Amino acid sequence: MRKLLFSFVLCCAMFSLNALSVSYSPSTLSCGTTVVTATFDCAFSGSVFMSASGGADFDTDPPIYTATNGTLTFNLIIEPGDATTITLSANILSSDLACATGSNNQTNATVSHDCIPPPNDNCVNATFVPITQASCVLTENQTANQTVSGTVPSCSISGYVDLWYTFTANNTTVSMFLGNLPGSFARYGVYESCGGTEKGCGFYLQNGAAQMISGLTIGEDYVVQIQTISSASGGIQEVCFFSQTSQNSTVPVIIESFTVENIDNKDVQCNFTISSSFDLEHVEVQRRSDQNTFFSTVYSDISHGSDLEDYEFTDHDIEAGNRYYYRLKTFDLDGKVIFSEVKSVHCNKGNKESDIRLYPNPSNTGAYVELPRLKNEPVHIWIQTVDSKKLVHVVQEGTGSSDNNIFYIPENILQSGLNIVIVRIGDDIYREKLIKF
Repeated sequence: MRKLLFSFVLCCAMFSLNALSVSYSPSTLSCGTTVVTATFDCAFSGSVFMSASGGADFDTDPPIYTATNGTLTFNLIIEPGDATTITLSANILSSDLACATGSNNQTNATVSHDCIPPPNDNCVNATFVPITQASCVLTENQTANQTVSGTVPSCSISGYVDLWYTFTANNTTVSMFLGNLPGSFARYGVYESCGGTEKGCGFYLQNGAAQMISGLTIGEDYVVQIQTISSASGGIQEVCFFSQTSQNSTVPVIIESFTVENIDNKDVQCNFTISSSFDLEHVEVQRRSDQNTFFSTVYSDISHGSDLEDYEFTDHDIEAGNRYYYRLKTFDLDGKVIFSEVKSVHCNKGNKESDIRLYPNPSNTGAYVELPRLKNEPVHIWIQTVDSKKLVHVVQEGTGSSDNNIFYIPENILQSGLNIVIVRIGDDIYREKLIKF
């Protein structure tokens, strides 16, 4: 009887020390948004804070989800260039079972994805690079499977490995700049098409000056073969193409700045500044999402005849949970077309327009959080610093009511600088900034 009792106690003690574990399905993800199911070896119900390595993103900010009987689902967003192996960390914020509380409240597991850019080691899979105006905007390209392929440029020799890029000429002369070369130099060839007539050939030194490619036809597509001695497979190569202005042309239209901003997950604000806009015929804002391969025009405006002009456009036609990509397309009086670099913004789900009040703010002590009038609803409050994804749980399953809607954040929890106060009331999530000095 004593042996049986001892075995039972030992078994229970070992069970209580077992680390919490989780598995994710599917374990291999694809480009775009994938619905992922997390299954824990503890059938708890509660709140879970998720984080991911390698550039992956969630559809909710902050990524806090509700587990029921040991399972939860969330949307994970993968883009080309994200690390192929991603570590997903689940931090248990609240639980109704001991197997997912205390020191046993965090677990990690990995998933992988097949969202890999097509190899640009041959002309057919050349990576498209947009042309910018007057200045170089480097485009990072994830290289893959760099091999020897295609016709050797007339100024080169056989045996070099190569990568391919393509651009659409918007001027008769375009300049090219290369960064992150695998080695001290490269050779390049420019062709009218895959296997077409060679338009230029040259030798490029690491960190050298931009190379001018002349004799181009506006509106035509060209391919560029970059040859190096060493392979750049799996690394990042930077390249840019930008226009040069001839002496007989008008003053170039230059995109001085271009920003996009998510406004409360309801709108996207686009702001941009164009110089020499008196030579601008009109400008377009173009947009696409993860669900659309091609850009479409969502805004158009004409020049207003000033040397430096600010433009503003608010895109109301968005859906929460999507990632959107924006670019500018300018048309000048000479017929030249310029594309800006592409900007992206993710419109999350689950955030509410803030209706909470923090005071004092800024604060050199603690701070109070005043919530909307409540009806006996569960309240959670977390503090997150901007340089860390770790959350500090200030209020766990507090109950708010019309007479109890003010909560205190102790001074020792706040860090100097910017803190993010995250409040969850039922299924609604609020965020506010709090400054500690």
